[in-house]
Amino acid sequence: MRFFWRDVEGLSVENRFSDNALGYPAWRALVERLYNVPPDAPSDSWASLFDSFIGDISREFGPGSSSRAKTCCLFISHRMSDVNNALHIAWLATQVGYDYWLDIHNPTLIAASGSSLPSPAKDILLAAIIEIALLNATHVIALHTKHSLGSKWIPYELGRAKARLVQSDQAAGWFDRHTPPSTCGEYVYLARQLGPLDIQNWLTSTNQYRCSPTATKNWPYGDHPPPLDP
Repeated sequence: MRFFWRDVEGLSVENRFSDNALGYPAWRALVERLYNVPPDAPSDSWASLFDSFIGDISREFGPGSSSRAKTCCLFISHRMSDVNNALHIAWLATQVGYDYWLDIHNPTLIAASGSSLPSPAKDILLAAIIEIALLNATHVIALHTKHSLGSKWIPYELGRAKARLVQSDQAAGWFDRHTPPSTCGEYVYLARQLGPLDIQNWLTSTNQYRCSPTATKNWPYGDHPPPLDP
């Protein structure tokens, strides 16, 4: 099962994830609920929407649910200040046959960010897009740098991935020279800790037939990104 998250041109919001995507029924139900709430509804009308979305996902993957084999896909969690490092890691993933998910290349996330939806509807939609990406990833890497300290999304994304189908050795953190693990919080010790030269070895050594590396080893964005800034 391959997670086609790029091929969404011309599709409506509810159909941005195909039937191949894990969690797509929960996504479609959430979009329907969001658009049925009047814009001037009181704040408590929105409070349960994301909880319902998570509940739908939990039921989909609860006891007795069937599991589908995934193609290898790396979720890259980063701050925008570290986008060049994130791009390089995405490129490294493609060189060992992995797909990847990166926010700046996700047309659904970009469209939602630029939409006229008011908060909290937009916030709920953005969080759900990230949830679907995490659910369909086989590996996750968090970038820990001088820019990422204080980020709320990075520990959230790493924690959500580990709570689902990603095992501990399929979650990792990359640390720049300014950011020792001891400055990031104890949660980083629950994942592998990687240096600049470790990423491809980690991806290939932890696969162990849990996913199929089928992505083409092409980088569709011109020259490969500059090296990691350690």
